[in-house]
Amino acid sequence: MSRLKMRVEQVDALLADLGGAYRIDMTNVVLRDAVDVFADPAVRAQVRGRWQQVSGSVHGLAWQHFGQEGTEVAELSADGIGLVTIGGDIAQLAVDYFCVFHLASAAWKLFARRAGQPSLAVEWTYATST
Repeated sequence: MSRLKMRVEQVDALLADLGGAYRIDMTNVVLRDAVDVFADPAVRAQVRGRWQQVSGSVHGLAWQHFGQEGTEVAELSADGIGLVTIGGDIAQLAVDYFCVFHLASAAWKLFARRAGQPSLAVEWTYATST
């Protein structure tokens, strides 16, 4: 716990020297790009909520699991830090991952084309079931 607090203080000090933390809002970027990536309007309508929900998974964090069935918090300290056990539906976790994977793949393909290196765009194929 003391190491975590130390690292937070170090990062805060580094950011203070640079003028403080800078907020980047990627949600609006994702929403604009979703129009080009997902042809189905029903899928596009879900992108904002899904993006915000899975952003924790993308960054290796766990906030999106709080309040979900199967998630438990124990041994909570006075600082609000405790042991979190995440449970639930593995299929839902996979959907979160593959939604972001598909969107990121499309972004890298676009980047490769715009950089004049279309051969760097990898085509991913995967099986789907109905």
